[in-house]
Amino acid sequence: MARIIKFEKNDCAPCAQVSAYLDQKGIQYETVN
Repeated sequence: MARIIKFEKNDCAPCAQVSAYLDQKGIQYETVN
């Protein structure tokens, strides 16, 4: 299975939306700030 690494920065609304979507779908991912 592929590993998802999500790059994000502070105060980023689209970053939060992507995180919420992945969480809703039950997809595991790593975040890198």
